[in-house]
Amino acid sequence: MATTLFTAVDFIVLGASFVLSALIGIYFAVSGRKENNRATYFLGDREMGVLPIAISYMATAISSVVFIGVPSEVYFFGPNILLTIPGRIFAIYIVTRTAVTIHYRLKLTSIYEYLEMRFDKSVKIAGIIIYYVFATVYMGFVVYAPALALSLITGMSVVLSILVVTLICSFYTTIGGMKAVIWTDVFQVGLYKVKRTQFSI
Repeated sequence: MATTLFTAVDFIVLGASFVLSALIGIYFAVSGRKENNRATYFLGDREMGVLPIAISYMATAISSVVFIGVPSEVYFFGPNILLTIPGRIFAIYIVTRTAVTIHYRLKLTSIYEYLEMRFDKSVKIAGIIIYYVFATVYMGFVVYAPALALSLITGMSVVLSILVVTLICSFYTTIGGMKAVIWTDVFQVGLYKVKRTQFSI
């Protein structure tokens, strides 16, 4: 029998977080049905506030690989990895002042549209292929890391944990679009902050 570090309350909180994430996707799928277009689905009608977008970006930047891997890196090799933070801040500043500004002014859906406008369709296709290869490999790690952690603390098999994580994320993303993704990130970051504060007290 698989061992678990979870109590009944822990399972309730975990299950509730999964259900609420799915409900956020359902809400935006239903509320956005009248405006079923590309701008709504992919861009949130370009009307999302700065705070939820910033929180969502933070959640994206701090992926499961970072969340689980960095503490191990610091434990075994010291805090040298923290030296990358100034470079990241500088890079974010440059990108937001250049690429993001151009992207926003041209009202593009993706960076690949800009590659086609700036160069030609072959460059656009090359960019898409390169990103898909990278994303496929990267997402394998991003999904496996939390699934492994979930398996260790709940007693579920790794395969079942991967299915649970993948299906829930795919569900709310597919039906709810960008608004669902952003507000689910806000919810999950908020839950993380609450639990971290609770454990710190």
